[in-house]
Amino acid sequence: MDVLQPNELYEIVGQCTSQSSNVFSMRINLLLNNIGLLQDDFALYDLIAHGCVQAIPVIKVWILSGPDYRKNVHFLDETISKSYVEQNCEQIVTELLPAVLEVAETESKSRYMSDWSSKGALVTAERQIVQFIQFALNQLAEKEPKHFFQCVSLWTHIESPIKQELFLHAMEYLPLDSSDEVLQWLLSDFDRNAFEETGIEKNQLSCSQRIIQRFSPYCSETTFIKLEQTLMHWSPPVEEMRATYQYRMRCHKAEGGGNYYNSFWGDLQSILLSALFPDRTAKTTKELIEVLKRKFPESSHKFDIFRIGMAHYVSSPIEGHLDRISDKSWLRIISNMSEYPPERNGERRNSGIESTPPMFARSLSTAAKKEPVRFAALSLSFPQNVSEEFVDAVVNALDSSEVPLPLTCKVLRRFCQKPSAQLDISFSHVLSKRATEDWPTDILQKLIEIVDCYKDSEPEFYSFDLHKKSDKLSCEDLLQGSINCVRGCAFEAIGELLWNQTNLAFQFEKVVKRAVEDENPAILFAVMDCAVPWYNIDKAFSKILFDQLLERDLRTLGARQAFDLLYRFYEIDSKFYTSKLKNACQSSINDLKKRAAEMIAVMIVTNHWTVENLMELPLNDQQADAICRQAVIYFNNDDSHACCKRLLLHLADCSTKLPSLSLLFINERIQVQRDKNFLMKLLKKSTKNRLEVDILHYLKENDINSIDCADVLLAVCKSFLDSPENNFGYHMEDIISCVARLFHAGKENPSILRTCLDIWDAIYHRSPLSVQPLSDLLEQG
Repeated sequence: MDVLQPNELYEIVGQCTSQSSNVFSMRINLLLNNIGLLQDDFALYDLIAHGCVQAIPVIKVWILSGPDYRKNVHFLDETISKSYVEQNCEQIVTELLPAVLEVAETESKSRYMSDWSSKGALVTAERQIVQFIQFALNQLAEKEPKHFFQCVSLWTHIESPIKQELFLHAMEYLPLDSSDEVLQWLLSDFDRNAFEETGIEKNQLSCSQRIIQRFSPYCSETTFIKLEQTLMHWSPPVEEMRATYQYRMRCHKAEGGGNYYNSFWGDLQSILLSALFPDRTAKTTKELIEVLKRKFPESSHKFDIFRIGMAHYVSSPIEGHLDRISDKSWLRIISNMSEYPPERNGERRNSGIESTPPMFARSLSTAAKKEPVRFAALSLSFPQNVSEEFVDAVVNALDSSEVPLPLTCKVLRRFCQKPSAQLDISFSHVLSKRATEDWPTDILQKLIEIVDCYKDSEPEFYSFDLHKKSDKLSCEDLLQGSINCVRGCAFEAIGELLWNQTNLAFQFEKVVKRAVEDENPAILFAVMDCAVPWYNIDKAFSKILFDQLLERDLRTLGARQAFDLLYRFYEIDSKFYTSKLKNACQSSINDLKKRAAEMIAVMIVTNHWTVENLMELPLNDQQADAICRQAVIYFNNDDSHACCKRLLLHLADCSTKLPSLSLLFINERIQVQRDKNFLMKLLKKSTKNRLEVDILHYLKENDINSIDCADVLLAVCKSFLDSPENNFGYHMEDIISCVARLFHAGKENPSILRTCLDIWDAIYHRSPLSVQPLSDLLEQG
């Protein structure tokens, strides 16, 4: 043992789950002293999944080891986490909570710059730990309220950004007879305790709002009055109010600056006072609530938890009163704002109100979407020097079919003669959304002019990687470029019109022919939106367009619906399309290679290609898995079932990474009685795709006749034994469970009993200590 490295030693002892054995103690000591063993492994997950209390000190060491060690560690999912917490709640709170609070404080540069704070959809290891601790605190609050309050008081001195999130959410689980204690804790340091800034709540006060709503009906009269008075008279800290006032002054003095408003008082009251139990609130409180409803007709954004960076919500002063503004007032606002100096830039704003053209234009857009007919008519009275932002707000609302076509055309004719890029995009968007309507010739001609005359950005600017040259752009880069550039949007509109009105093909034929010669690959991508609907109009011309696009840039094969044309034209010119697919499959563009592999897979399962054709192509793991996924999708199709089996067996031979194989065992694609021989062949392949684990889990979790799967179960056991990886012990319980079902189902069948004995022998040769449960079972039989 002394000559082995920690990772080599762990491979030997890592299977042991018997918590009373010396080998298991060695396993824990190795993890505690070599925390790197958790990297890229399921070591921690396995300990928790087996309910080992010894996992708690390992988690603690892992937390204290720093953020680099938390990467790539497989932590537990929510179901297993909750199960583990139920067994070890108090130990988790006692040993892990102080460590988590202190580490979160140390590693947080600010409350908004830390992996310990929620970042919306991004789930970090740190957030999984917070969730783990939250489960434990919630359970402690629910089952041991006194102990929970002792913990809260014990860690009052610790400053940590996540402390309020953990404590506030746990308070919601306390019983109603703890109402006084909960609200008194909230009031003991209201400026800190009431605000949560790190979780997934929309608002810093959301949790406090629910706590007040839940407990205020049941607390004592004294506590209720104190809470009510605190909320009535609360105001932000003096420093915050002073900073807000100074910012207002700077905005007023700035050259060209507009008026910026931020409420000094009332935001918190508008959120929390209404949460008080109404039968107990004083008359003055109820009157104040009505005043606040008028002041804040929509929910206040002042206490929103900002997600990415320090983004803030800013609106115009009219945002909450749009339905009360007359046409005359709108025209006055638009006229005044169109003469407004350039918007100031570079200053960070708190949530508030800003009277600048962009803010009023956003309000106009909101109003126009609600009443498109009214604002379409109103736009015809806009002043000659109207700001483009206001025009675009109205044009965007014209995509509603409520606006009569003649009125829509009048607005477009007035404002889209010499528009900007944004107005051109909005113009195309309107036609695309209303492609079934009979647009007049001059409007359609405007669409053609956009395609012919506008000069879009160079294609390199379509990628976030500004150093990527045009020929290195991926299919995804070109797709994003095509749907976000002016001409790309125009071609999308032409495509929609062709889908709905085939009689327009003649008008667009010349401009589409010219576009095929364009040097911009994103435009070629967009032209595919026209080639596909043209199939229903003129198949020959559709094929010409499609073939030319493939010749100009092979990446167009990754465009939306390109495969629809490939599939339909393949038999007409199979040699040409086979060549293009093979070239795409060996391209240097990764997503094109994957897309081509998916297309080849479909061609195989639909009998256009053969598996032998595929064997000629060098495939990387990503391509092999893409083909595997398609084979799994078609696996239960009667016409392609046999082909899919051959394809999967070939892939298992040539690739060691096929995660999509696991999908075979979802939605009953595999039928053991039908596919028994296939599964046994698949298990013999030299693949490391965890197939044994998937089959074993499938046999254990599904109600399958055990006798039908006897040979498969034996093959699984042999596959585990033949594997060079020493992972047999991880799945011993599942194996024993399946063997037990098999043994009971086949007691009267000598062949089944012989299979059980074969499995017993297989387990004994690898892990003698693990066969005792099976020995007991066989002896009882």
